[in-house]
Amino acid sequence: MTMVNVTPWSIAVAFLFAALASFFFGLHPARKSSRLRSVEAPCYE
Repeated sequence: MTMVNVTPWSIAVAFLFAALASFFFGLHPARKSSRLRSVEAPCYE
């Protein structure tokens, strides 16, 4: 059986990647749509 060696560096890189992905796929579109007027929001793609 092979042992996996998890270093603090790999944990930090994984956390940074997850934070960046959550920003671009979650917070960024939400902030962009919150700036639209409520009448225009359903028509915007």
